[in-house]
Amino acid sequence: KARAILHQALHLAACVGIKVVQIPGYFRFYEPAHVAAKDYFLEGLQQGAIWASQAGIMLGLENMDGDDVTSLETAYCLVQQVNSPWLRLYPDIGNLAANGQEVCQELEKARGAIIGVHLKDTRLGEYRRVPYGEGIVPFSDAFKTLNTMNYTGGFLVEMWNDDAAKAVQIVSNAKHWIGTHMQEAGLS
Repeated sequence: KARAILHQALHLAACVGIKVVQIPGYFRFYEPAHVAAKDYFLEGLQQGAIWASQAGIMLGLENMDGDDVTSLETAYCLVQQVNSPWLRLYPDIGNLAANGQEVCQELEKARGAIIGVHLKDTRLGEYRRVPYGEGIVPFSDAFKTLNTMNYTGGFLVEMWNDDAAKAVQIVSNAKHWIGTHMQEAGLS
């Protein structure tokens, strides 16, 4: 079923001009763990990379919460096993921090393989709904590291609305907060 969903996602992306399809690094999410889940995940990535190459779309593997792909080191090992130019890394620096990873060291491990960066603030073990500036993510240091790596790709600001009455203001504040930290690090 996962392969069918990936195939459909790549088809949709090709139809509407999306250039990157992000793959969450969960071997299994809704089902109990299976002894061969990692092998199945890797096989799915290999097939997905073939379909992505045919569609001219990049796949970006994201590090997640949980027990599967929690670091960029783990994600990069999978990318190397697939060995396709159509599969790269899409680091989530919030997930790295919440998983207890050293964000800048992990980014360095992904040098040359990053096609996008997820931005969100988190706390140790708390992956969602942490307002920017109230968590533990070392944004300034991460942006400086990305700058020294000559990273010029995109950034995705991850937030949850939850029907907040002042959603537009919250997004505007987050954009300003992120922008200030990026400018201080030489990214703009």
